[in-house]
Amino acid sequence: MSKTDEPCIKKPKKVLSDSSSESSQSNDFCGVCEKGGELILCDICDAGYHFECVGLDRSNVPEGDWQCPPCLEDQQNEQKKLEKAKTNISKTKSEVKCDDDICYHCSQVGASMGCSGCSKQFHQKCSIPPIKERFPRWRCQYCMAEPISYAIEKIIFYKFVDIPIRGICFHK
Repeated sequence: MSKTDEPCIKKPKKVLSDSSSESSQSNDFCGVCEKGGELILCDICDAGYHFECVGLDRSNVPEGDWQCPPCLEDQQNEQKKLEKAKTNISKTKSEVKCDDDICYHCSQVGASMGCSGCSKQFHQKCSIPPIKERFPRWRCQYCMAEPISYAIEKIIFYKFVDIPIRGICFHK
């Protein structure tokens, strides 16, 4: 008989009975009623459950891997988180309204104001101090904290810097 002619052999479902020698403390008792007996074992966490306690028919053991209710719930929660993350990733900045940029302080999307000094976006309540009303030109706490002397130094430096032209220096 060649490999392709061999019958498909299904992996037997792990079922633990009272007389089983491979029982351990973690799966000796049903995860629902906490009593011993014939248990079906979860393929993820190896916890044991009575067929009746998880709504299974003893004569119709499920084929393939079986997951207990807590593991199944965890898997569904992870799937929901993954779907939510995919949705958030697919929402590009171009889909966000002009006034709804990401706040620099809290990283949340919502109505915000852009600093005219650095273009950072802030919610009115996230700015320090909080913005009481919207202004067309407004500077954030970071730009306001920049020392005046440094701002003046930048102006002086750019206004009176020497610019070499073909080896000769000229003042502006």
